Amino acid sequence: MRLTIIADDQMIGKDSEFYRNIDLSQLPSNVHALQWYDTWGEIEYKTVVSNGVKTRQANTIIESIDPYNWALTAWENAKTAYEAEVAAKEAADAAEQAALAAALEEAAANP
Repeated sequence: MRLTIIADDQMIGKDSEFYRNIDLSQLPSNVHALQWYDTWGEIEYKTVVSNGVKTRQANTIIESIDPYNWALTAWENAKTAYEAEVAAKEAADAAEQAALAAALEEAAANP
């Protein structure tokens, strides 16, 4: 599994499927992103500017995704919400099309 969490974008991607506007407040404030590459990962830190000097902590290698299972749950919840939204839109579109077809049929039957 490939997992990407981008803090400032409030975005999580799992296997190239991304969702935004996810609460990532559980990440430390100095984390820019987390990358997971099937069996290992890394935490990328934000650049800090102090007195005009930019510094950034070196990436930290992680060997377990377990501490970030909350992010997988958040991704699943976002996916479920998106799929429900798409299904509702498709149902509304189908109902609108059926109503239009019925109106056209009625108009054709009663000129």
